[in-house]
Amino acid sequence: MSVVARLAAKKAEDERLAALMAQLDPPRASLSDEDFAKLLVDSPEQLDLRKKDLGCAGVEKLASTFAEARHSHILELDLEGNGIGDAGVISLVNTAGDSLPKLAKLFLNDNEIGGAGLAGLATALTGGSFAHIDTLDLNRNRFGNGGLAALGGAISKGALARLRKLYVSGNGFDDQGLISFSHSIGGVGMLPQLDQLWLSKNGIGDEGATAFFGALGKGGMPALGDLRMMFNRIGDAGIGALLGASRDGALQRLWYLGLSDNAFSDEGLGALEVQQAQIRRSRIILSGRAGAVRGAARRGEACESLAGLLSWRRGAPCQCPAARSDSKVGRPL
Repeated sequence: MSVVARLAAKKAEDERLAALMAQLDPPRASLSDEDFAKLLVDSPEQLDLRKKDLGCAGVEKLASTFAEARHSHILELDLEGNGIGDAGVISLVNTAGDSLPKLAKLFLNDNEIGGAGLAGLATALTGGSFAHIDTLDLNRNRFGNGGLAALGGAISKGALARLRKLYVSGNGFDDQGLISFSHSIGGVGMLPQLDQLWLSKNGIGDEGATAFFGALGKGGMPALGDLRMMFNRIGDAGIGALLGASRDGALQRLWYLGLSDNAFSDEGLGALEVQQAQIRRSRIILSGRAGAVRGAARRGEACESLAGLLSWRRGAPCQCPAARSDSKVGRPL
């Protein structure tokens, strides 16, 4: 086959593969001016704009449209996966914050939001915007320590008092960020209604976990029921802090505790077993997809000895964690 023929064949194959991929993952539909106008005339209580390729310009247009009138009927705004970035979220909260007075659920996950964007959101929250928010999804952004600290600062000043669900998994913060956040929420009655907190897939180690559980032991998040800290680097000291908070009266309403893929040892597992009376009602997830806690608890008897502790749901039969894999509860981590 000649060079020209080979190139033509390769081009044809590339085009065939591109067409196949387009069928599997069709292009996202962006919104026109007419689409925006129709949305706000006919918009339901739940405004679903997931994966519309809005970008910063699109969300600025949306925010300006919101700002033209109050839209008190909108209770949920879902902007997942639009790549709005820092400028987009700042435009949204500054321009439309007062135009959505009853907004309860705000989904900003997968939007490339950094520390500046979170700082802008925190400032708006501190100023009274989105006062009715009960669900805030910030999973899989990139705001790091500074963004988490800014969010904690807003909470310490009374923002998000009605919050029930906070998702901040996959944002690149570590011990420093969680320590700052913990100092902000470490008072009696802070985030009194929070039921779900997801902190997975960050860089949390023993120092951050110790500060966080210490804050819970002082009365923060008294209603916490679903806590996920999977895929971090929490060791035995962090497990000790968790158990200390439990002895201090925290985590009494816990029904799901996700700890898979961390760095604690069999001794840490043993400590959990000793204190099982405090957290025996929780669904405690210690195993990852490989069937064992990474770097620890590789012996089958370690799982077996915890059979009385590791239940999948309150009141459900207990099972060894290596026998099952975690299922999704709510939105993805």
